[in-house]
Amino acid sequence: MRDPETAPAVVERLTKDPDPAVRAAAARHPNLPRPRLTELLDDEELARPAAANCSSSSTPRRTGR
Repeated sequence: MRDPETAPAVVERLTKDPDPAVRAAAARHPNLPRPRLTELLDDEELARPAAANCSSSSTPRRTGR
């Protein structure tokens, strides 16, 4: 997922891909819609890649764990 022009809807869909590497890459993609990014910060598998998303620096983190 290196294409910065990838549509946000495509990036969001790829966060649900069967391949874990694809899901992680999508979680890091800067075009991931903010609501989905926020959800992924609570996801055990994808929280780390989501936190590495350059868009996450301004995304409030949930503390519901």
